[in-house]
Amino acid sequence: MLRYRLMLFVLLIMAILSSCEDTPQPTPPTTYVTPSSTSALTLTSTTAPDHFPTGALAALMAPPAPPGTAEVMAKSYYQALKDHQYIAAYADLDANATDTTTGQKLTLQVFIQIAQDSENAGGPISSFSVAAHPPLVVMTVSRSGGPYHVHLQVKQEGSAWKITSLDRI
Repeated sequence: MLRYRLMLFVLLIMAILSSCEDTPQPTPPTTYVTPSSTSALTLTSTTAPDHFPTGALAALMAPPAPPGTAEVMAKSYYQALKDHQYIAAYADLDANATDTTTGQKLTLQVFIQIAQDSENAGGPISSFSVAAHPPLVVMTVSRSGGPYHVHLQVKQEGSAWKITSLDRI
């Protein structure tokens, strides 16, 4: 439960930082939260520099994922869903992928129906972010109906990552 709350806290911080303007501004002392190996939190207070060059803060907070990671696959999967490229998104699913809410195997037809139903109910995907901790990937998806989380179970198959189950689209 603590791990889940910590993950939600990190996602919240990432969302807040991504919505901030990336302009040089004086920065007050900051308290950083880091997990320790005993599941306790370590607080470290430090003073940040007076400014960051454009784009540097975002690069420090979320370095690009190397190719072939679960994070890259999840971003590609959601970009395909956002672009209504359902067959391309379906290609990121394992051959035996299931919907954990119904236990149903996700055939192409079932997958497309769920994706279209999700869009009809909540509107088109406007944005998404990812927190990848294989075998779990947590997506924060925003639609006109509001943001929500999606839990993807993933596994590595050779050099590729595949989604083995999901709880929503």
